[in-house]
Amino acid sequence: MPGELYKSYIKMKVYKKDEFLKLRKKYNKFSNIDPMASDFRGYQLYLYMGKGEKTIEKPIYATHVLRDKIVENTNNGKRYTE
Repeated sequence: MPGELYKSYIKMKVYKKDEFLKLRKKYNKFSNIDPMASDFRGYQLYLYMGKGEKTIEKPIYATHVLRDKIVENTNNGKRYTE
């Protein structure tokens, strides 16, 4: 509808335990994350756009510098979201 305000924001999506292990095994995602040090958690940046039920999410693929920093922090026990 014209005139509606839509929000956009970036957020870390957390993959825990079973989902983390499934993505790691099936798609080799989070292969550089130490499962024990990260407490079986992996993170991916996402862009959220829209309002209410119309909100869509799109993964953001970070540069290697940012990705390496996220991996380093995750392996050191840092948690971004719960």
